[in-house]
Amino acid sequence: MINDRVLKDWDLLVGIFWTRLSTPTGTSASGSVEEIEKHIAAGKPATAYISNTPVALNSIDLAQYEAKKFRKW
Repeated sequence: MINDRVLKDWDLLVGIFWTRLSTPTGTSASGSVEEIEKHIAAGKPATAYISNTPVALNSIDLAQYEAKKFRKW
């Protein structure tokens, strides 16, 4: 729904992440990643800030935390 209604009108995308990406979509690691990929594919600028603030690993979803490997973009 976001892709169809909002993303097409955005000029700039800024993603801010800490311990989670968001829910997987089936075609992408998460809805957030899918939005970033579509925005970049449309030739629009995008940036992502990923916090390095320490977190107690027993308090988070480790699969979500590990999914931040998209930093390599």
